Amino acid sequence: MKTTKSCPKCQSTEIYTNEGHSKQGDRARFQISSFSTALISSYICTSCGFIEEYLENDDLNDQKKMLKLKEKWRKHS
Repeated sequence: MKTTKSCPKCQSTEIYTNEGHSKQGDRARFQISSFSTALISSYICTSCGFIEEYLENDDLNDQKKMLKLKEKWRKHS
């Protein structure tokens, strides 16, 4: 949805996001380690309710955070 601007489930283009806005609540941050978090951007289809979430680009481009994440998480195969 982030790049296609359409829902992969119902093909609707009624996609809304909080990317670039201030974040609050449980789904606002992703815990990488005890001292490190990353902000999450959500994309929601208002036609069917499907949700996708992505780390914000500033955090995704932070090599230190991504190395810590790779240490803590298992690579999907």
